[in-house]
Amino acid sequence: LLLPHRHRTTAQDEHGLKKDNYLRTTAQINAHHANWNVFWRERRLIPQLDRFARAGNQGDRLVVMGWEPCDRLDEFIDVPDEPGILLHGGLWFGNAASDAAGQ
Repeated sequence: LLLPHRHRTTAQDEHGLKKDNYLRTTAQINAHHANWNVFWRERRLIPQLDRFARAGNQGDRLVVMGWEPCDRLDEFIDVPDEPGILLHGGLWFGNAASDAAGQ
């Protein structure tokens, strides 16, 4: 996996940040974890499912169906042997990347 230079410079042994941040107005806890899937599940997916459920959507299909991928994340995502790096979640056309073959 070739990481963009600006992200390689942030390589660390664990995933997470020294401080918490926000996803719009929602606090994101960034406590470190050695395993990417555990970090992603515990710090990103479950908090969002819990927040949605607490807003009165406990029985909503998204909440009910969302728990299965959380419980089976290791089956869906093969954690690479790569260091933790700083990434951002901005989804816009400028955040595109490709390999040498243009894929």
